Amino acid sequence: MTETVRRIQPDIIVNVAAYTAVDKAESEHNIAQLLNVTSVEAVAKEAQKLGAWLIHYSTDYVFDGRGQHPWAETDTPAPLNLYGDTKLAGEQAVQMYCNKYLIFRTSWVYAAQGSNFTKTMLLLRIGKVRGYCSYQ
Repeated sequence: MTETVRRIQPDIIVNVAAYTAVDKAESEHNIAQLLNVTSVEAVAKEAQKLGAWLIHYSTDYVFDGRGQHPWAETDTPAPLNLYGDTKLAGEQAVQMYCNKYLIFRTSWVYAAQGSNFTKTMLLLRIGKVRGYCSYQ
């Protein structure tokens, strides 16, 4: 990956790659660490060498969810699980190794495959219509 970045020499690098299996991260710590921290650090270092902007996608899992107001980027992170820990460490690597960056903390990004917010809401709606959900 770093060879490709060096060859292309982009002005902007968008990092959307991540290990996102929240529950499995607890038992697959090494792969979560590799994808969410180690690789992010490598990308941040390459962006810095090129003088490129790094746009990095993180998660709201860097917070504990106990707030009463919408989170702000200045709020103190407090991850509750290993997934959140690795995503926070990735953010810190970006901040440490790259001067020009944007970090977006998202929740359940939409995708064609896997679980996401839209699919879950549709499944809940279908279940409710068919009488499968216990809530009204």
